[in-house]
Amino acid sequence: VESKISDVTVYLSGAEITRKAKTTLTTGTTELVFIDLPVSLNPKSIQVHVPENVKILSVLHRIKNNEADTKYSERKMMQAEIDKRNYEIEKIEAMLSVYDEKKKLLLSNSDFSSVNSGVNLNELKQAATYFSQQLEEIEIKKIRYKKKKKYLVHQIDSVRNKINRLLNIKPEPTGEVVVKVDSKRSGITVLSVKYFVGAASWTPTYDIRVKDVDKPLVLSVKADVNQSTGEDWEDADTCYRQS
Repeated sequence: VESKISDVTVYLSGAEITRKAKTTLTTGTTELVFIDLPVSLNPKSIQVHVPENVKILSVLHRIKNNEADTKYSERKMMQAEIDKRNYEIEKIEAMLSVYDEKKKLLLSNSDFSSVNSGVNLNELKQAATYFSQQLEEIEIKKIRYKKKKKYLVHQIDSVRNKINRLLNIKPEPTGEVVVKVDSKRSGITVLSVKYFVGAASWTPTYDIRVKDVDKPLVLSVKADVNQSTGEDWEDADTCYRQS
């Protein structure tokens, strides 16, 4: 199930994360998988909360290696792009062959002689103009097709380079929490999972201001947060504690 971070409590060393997910449960047993969690989460800190009509049967933490799934999916899409462009190139090559044959046929019938054929000079000029126009049209179309083929070949090379780069990239593994539940009734249910990560901290910084010598000091505290959990806390309700 897809989940979103709703609350974060940051300590001087570490942070507690709460994620919520909305899903549809059917009556009976269902297995839910909270995906894309940080690898650094402490498995012993995992807490799952469900409504009263739902009973938790088991909670399992595991690490998922995304390399095979990610690379296969992306490579499949890229290969589909290559196949599509190769098909376009095949059609272009077929058209070029058609125009080559058309050109041969045209040239084989372009040897006019006023003596042998009995045509007059004006008819000969008209025939020469026609054949010239036809040859020009054929060559222009061949140039256009060749230009398009060159562009498609460039695109194929570009996609192949992307595939090669993809093979050299090692996707980061992610954590998963597998929750097996038993529901008394079917319907939309909101579940939450809470866990602790160590790759986070905050440091208090103090700002002291005085408006006048006879006025009291104004002390404000700000939090300087550092986290490398790989999660986005931007839309979460965040609070800070020292212990």
